[in-house]
Amino acid sequence: MDIGNQVRMLMSVDGCGILQAGEIQDTRTLYDIGLDSLRFMELVILLEERFGIELPDDILEVEPETMVSDIIGAVEACLIKKREQSSYGLTGDEANG
Repeated sequence: MDIGNQVRMLMSVDGCGILQAGEIQDTRTLYDIGLDSLRFMELVILLEERFGIELPDDILEVEPETMVSDIIGAVEACLIKKREQSSYGLTGDEANG
């Protein structure tokens, strides 16, 4: 399962959302798919646990126009950063500083 499908699954009733995964399109806003601020915080925890990442603070500021694709892109960027850091042997504080 690719990253986008995994993220959409976590946004669905199988995670913290109210829609089926198939109803969640990348061009819809988080509000369109029923993710209010509380459900979004649940999603953040699910994403960080599922992918072993820490989402940047700027993505935690949900705006009415925040789209599903924005969250997928943020997860993908975190995973790329994580892979780059692990390929250099950086962990924890070394990677952040």
